[in-house]
Amino acid sequence: MSPTACKDIIMRGSIRHHAAAAVMGAVAFLSAATADAKSLDFDVTAYTDNQTLHPSFYCEQTGGSSTTLSYPYKASGIEFMGTTESGTCDVSTYLEPHSAFNFHAMAGSTSAREVSYQINLYNDEIEGTQITQQAAQFFTYGNASYVLNYGITDLPMPFNDTAYLYIGNDQSDWMAELTGSSGYADITFGDLVLPAAHDAGMFQISDSNAATSNLKGVCGTNVPAEFNFLCQEAEYGATALQNASLTQKDVIYDQLRIGTRYFDIRPGYPIGDAKANDTNTTHIHNFIPGAPLAGMLDDVSRFLGEHTGEIVVLRIQSNGIDHGYYQFISSTDLTAALDRHIAAGIGYRLVDDLSTLSGQSLKSIVGAGKRVIVVYGAEKSATNPTGIPDINDSYDDNDYQASIHSPTAVNGDVATTLQACSGGGAQYTLLQLQDTASGALLPFYTQTQYTPLILDASEVIGNSDFGNILQGTKPWFDAVNYPWLQSSAALASLVACHMPVVIQNDFVDVALTSHAIGLSKYRHDN
Repeated sequence: MSPTACKDIIMRGSIRHHAAAAVMGAVAFLSAATADAKSLDFDVTAYTDNQTLHPSFYCEQTGGSSTTLSYPYKASGIEFMGTTESGTCDVSTYLEPHSAFNFHAMAGSTSAREVSYQINLYNDEIEGTQITQQAAQFFTYGNASYVLNYGITDLPMPFNDTAYLYIGNDQSDWMAELTGSSGYADITFGDLVLPAAHDAGMFQISDSNAATSNLKGVCGTNVPAEFNFLCQEAEYGATALQNASLTQKDVIYDQLRIGTRYFDIRPGYPIGDAKANDTNTTHIHNFIPGAPLAGMLDDVSRFLGEHTGEIVVLRIQSNGIDHGYYQFISSTDLTAALDRHIAAGIGYRLVDDLSTLSGQSLKSIVGAGKRVIVVYGAEKSATNPTGIPDINDSYDDNDYQASIHSPTAVNGDVATTLQACSGGGAQYTLLQLQDTASGALLPFYTQTQYTPLILDASEVIGNSDFGNILQGTKPWFDAVNYPWLQSSAALASLVACHMPVVIQNDFVDVALTSHAIGLSKYRHDN
């Protein structure tokens, strides 16, 4: 997404508009309370990979009644993989302004884990743990360890709000368990389907002051004339920046515990600094500085020290960095950072072409003592003849910004890209399952009939601790893309593909991991 696209979405509405909306909401609620119930619909997506625990949503409704949407385990026909399901949950009230909306990991009729929210129907706001704190939960039930991923998002009209709840077995050692299981000691790197984190370092904004200053600079120089008033009215703040740019909620160590083994990292440092170092180098999303590179590498080293049968792939690239504010880390500075932060006993290797590892067994790669595999730099092109070999990547700017709600265009690109994998010619295949929702909002800003949406989007994204537009689209896209990975067409394409395959998502989760494990085994077996 371009810096201008990002900037256009994160403009906060003025305090005047926010106050007016609150007053109008109060009047509407009080006038309707004696006649009609007030309600809010949530589109929900659920997943479990085991028969012990399943997701359940409790939705409180008018008159003390409630609806519970439960999603017990359904076998997919492929080992390790469950079935992704979805529905709509209505939360409503008659006289009281609050109603409960709770998430449960259920063991039969017993709640083994609960996350509780209150929906304030007085102003349509969510009350509870905000998005930046909706981190993965790791817990034990009975004699087994589990992971719970969840999210709840406030979306602008006319869309329903969304929520998701995924439950899975602990997959911290899935590679070691795979190579240690009967029939898979010889599984190769080329058989693997790797679960991946898109913009892996955007689980925090490391310098809000710099991000705000950069945004003001963009507003002053690159904004089309019709958006100038938004820049003038905007109250630049951390909430708006987070809602438009955060693509993960978990630190790298926890992303690894979830099972993620491929990380999209885009390290940069400020223009004017002589070189990259541990103090100035962070993941960069457009003009917004994310997590420090040093901390991310420390997490990788720590995790691999604790889990000796695992490997990690780091894709270090400059795509998406606004070079008006940040410069991409050089290979020399990157190597120095790896030397400082990756323990010698773990080791790393810089490779230009992942396909050179395809024929090697996973066990032999682990045993070689260089368990961090780093792919650095841009792909080869007419303007970059010395770049790395081509990556068969599903991403397309237009299609990934085509819709907030419909995954059709993205799913079509994913399917076409996987089908093309059998033709070879690339080092690996990258299937990006996430939406570029912030870019998909842009058409609404240029069409006058969507003026109410513009105002509501400014309010939600600018002011709501639950307004991350990127997380908001995740349940819709997961509900289509995860089941598609189990389809006969996808399975046939995976078997015909003779290179590593990466499945990448925002807000990485245990469903992504269990699909990757199941599909890796399927490719090996077929």
